[in-house]
Amino acid sequence: MAEDIRFRIPESGLAGLKALISLGPEGVTVLCNLAKDLSLTLNMRGLTSRLSNELKLEKRAVTQFVTGALMPLNHLRVHLKLETPEFLKAVSDNLEKEAPEKWRSENLAGWKAIEVRVAPLFEKDNFFSVSNKSYQLLANRPNPVQDVKILSELRPVYSEDATSVKAFVLAKTLVVNYLEGDAKKTIHLSMDMDDLRSLASEVDRAKLKRETLSEEVSSWDVNLLTYSHEG
Repeated sequence: MAEDIRFRIPESGLAGLKALISLGPEGVTVLCNLAKDLSLTLNMRGLTSRLSNELKLEKRAVTQFVTGALMPLNHLRVHLKLETPEFLKAVSDNLEKEAPEKWRSENLAGWKAIEVRVAPLFEKDNFFSVSNKSYQLLANRPNPVQDVKILSELRPVYSEDATSVKAFVLAKTLVVNYLEGDAKKTIHLSMDMDDLRSLASEVDRAKLKRETLSEEVSSWDVNLLTYSHEG
């Protein structure tokens, strides 16, 4: 029974639900209709920008209800193996009993007003559920790269008495910023021109693989998702 299921929604989830509640019943209906036609994407910036424009809601609030509520709560629904009505009943029961008093006093009535209308956002294999699974696959990768830069600098070779410059050395450094768990880390790698040519060749090869796979997958009637910080 839903009333027997106990879980605590974290602060990020409560903030996400508050942002979702701020849409009101009509806004939630608009969101449900939009979600039916959304193409699967890993471009979270593009997604939040589109929803922000369509819903007339600031991007921060959209990000809160997408990443703080809809995606993780869909994950919880799948984990608990509950049908949509049972799950929403469990969410309501737990908000009534576990949410902080201040949150309940400000938001519980609003949640009750949209509880029925959010059902399509928690149906099996809905847009946000599949999106969450896709991001889980990304999150499970070791040390995801955040950004890459190649620095070029001239390093002078001085005379023995340091009164003149005899030559310049062109040094190139590959700077990779990445995540290790929750920690942001950076590694610096020295490169020569052969390394740069090899790297450029590998980039071209990776692009070709993507194009080849895209053509192949197009006949399977499924989405091919690739991640980019810009989308």
